[in-house]
Amino acid sequence: MKKNQGLITLIIAVVVIGGIFYSQNKPKTTAEFFTIGTG
Repeated sequence: MKKNQGLITLIIAVVVIGGIFYSQNKPKTTAEFFTIGTG
């Protein structure tokens, strides 16, 4: 349970951080969004 909960937390963090970068940079494609979101 703890391992799964940590994974969910990580996913949420990536989505939030990715969303911040997305709102700042407005990438043209989904691929760019994931590239920026994951560093």
